[in-house]
Amino acid sequence: MNFLPISRKQIIRPFGILLLSMVAFLLAGLTPESRGQQIPVLKFEAVREPVRIQADQVSYDHKDEAYVAEGKVEIFQGDRKLSADRVTLSGKTNEVEASGNVILVQGEDILRSERIKVDLDTSLGIIVRGTLFLKKQHFYLRGEEIERIGEGTYRIRKGSLTTCDGDWPDWRFTSREIVVTLEDYAAIEGATFEIKNVPVLYFPYLLFPVKAQRQSGFLFPRVTFSNLSGVELNNAFYWAISKNMDATFYLDLA
Repeated sequence: MNFLPISRKQIIRPFGILLLSMVAFLLAGLTPESRGQQIPVLKFEAVREPVRIQADQVSYDHKDEAYVAEGKVEIFQGDRKLSADRVTLSGKTNEVEASGNVILVQGEDILRSERIKVDLDTSLGIIVRGTLFLKKQHFYLRGEEIERIGEGTYRIRKGSLTTCDGDWPDWRFTSREIVVTLEDYAAIEGATFEIKNVPVLYFPYLLFPVKAQRQSGFLFPRVTFSNLSGVELNNAFYWAISKNMDATFYLDLA
């Protein structure tokens, strides 16, 4: 990337034009014409739409060859929005890093983290202490580190996986390492199955489907409490009979 000859630490006010190229790469996904079929961090489709930037200040460090946007940074493009306390683009490494209250939204997919780092050449990236919600699959991926290692594939370290909402999900799998491939399976080594954050079962190795398309199988149990029955474990089996027909069978334990 060729940088314009700007003096070191020159300050550019909000909507700085010189940062537009940075944001175009970060949010739009690299277009097929420029860099081949590459996928953005969350596997969002590439779009060509105007980019709008808001920040308290934008500067360029000539020595480090880096653009820096600081203070209530908000970057908009189409239905995408990235907000952070600080966003940096390195010309030496061609990497983008956002830190401090990072939120990346596209449509109904949401990423929240302390820091993200993306390689613009490969579109691979790392999410540090974050939560990734994928609406289509209705999956929450949480981890100390979530790394995008391939198209639709994520490696989660010291994290969890669940389809339940909230900080205290009805169930979740936790592990030191989880490899998730969207529309395929999550491979979990040393998986602990938790109900309401309480460990219940341990699996040395587990494959768990991560698919939006419905399929037959046991549904995860729900735990309920009542004065009449006490603790109840609600079990169910879902049968996808055909495209327009299904059935669910229940067996509750109290």
